[in-house]
Amino acid sequence: MRHGKRDTLPSAGRFLLTGSANLMTLPLVADSLAGRMETLALYPFSQSEIHHQTTCWLDAVFAGNIPVAAEPLLGEALTEAVLCGGYPEALTRTNPRRRQTWHQQYLDALIQRDVQEIANIDKLGQLPLIWASNRLKRVLKSPKLQFVDSGLLASLRGLTSDTLKRDRSLFGGLLETFVYAELLKHTTWAEADYQILYYRDADQYEVDFVVENRAGELIGVEVKASATLTEKDLRGLKRLAVLAGESLQMGIILYDGTEAMPLGEKLWAVPLSSVWGTYPT
Repeated sequence: MRHGKRDTLPSAGRFLLTGSANLMTLPLVADSLAGRMETLALYPFSQSEIHHQTTCWLDAVFAGNIPVAAEPLLGEALTEAVLCGGYPEALTRTNPRRRQTWHQQYLDALIQRDVQEIANIDKLGQLPLIWASNRLKRVLKSPKLQFVDSGLLASLRGLTSDTLKRDRSLFGGLLETFVYAELLKHTTWAEADYQILYYRDADQYEVDFVVENRAGELIGVEVKASATLTEKDLRGLKRLAVLAGESLQMGIILYDGTEAMPLGEKLWAVPLSSVWGTYPT
């Protein structure tokens, strides 16, 4: 877990771009500093940190212990958490408009100063378009482009609580980003090493996240922005279970509810708030 004061200056390390292209390449230095330096990725606060929980969701699930949602966020409360994101400076601004202003200023400073100094990238005006779009080809167990902060993404897209009330379909992608960021942050304090991937096959079966450990064991994670589930919600996880066989440890649907429910062999519906929950007693 990471505690203490955080800098307020823009930092490229607060973004993670997964995929084959690395837009932010550090400039070459004469000395590699091998063995004399350690690189730490500084992410926004996780919900576990915000709610003062120390459970690693990934370690627990791979061990077969689904955490209990100690402080459930449901409905509008979950929407608000997603819109806020995890940047400490944004979290101190309770007014949504002020929070959006901070996000936009942060992004402007990142593009105009940090990215230009670090990478000397041409066509900086196109960079927000690269981050905002997600048209990468989706392939089996392939990484994909993701934001590490749902609040920043919401501000960039102009999404507010009122917007999401008028069109709930906009919330699904935003919630997926929120969950991705939470899982990513958990990898930084997990006991084991994990890789977060994405599954989609030629028959259009897909799973939002496939997490793999060093032993090749997998868990599948689907994200649903509703309190009710249907058989259709299981189709991707069931296909993954057939292909993965014994490698699949568990398939989980994270949903906007309060109860953990078995849905079949190795398949569970789990409250989304379990991600920052506590170990079951």
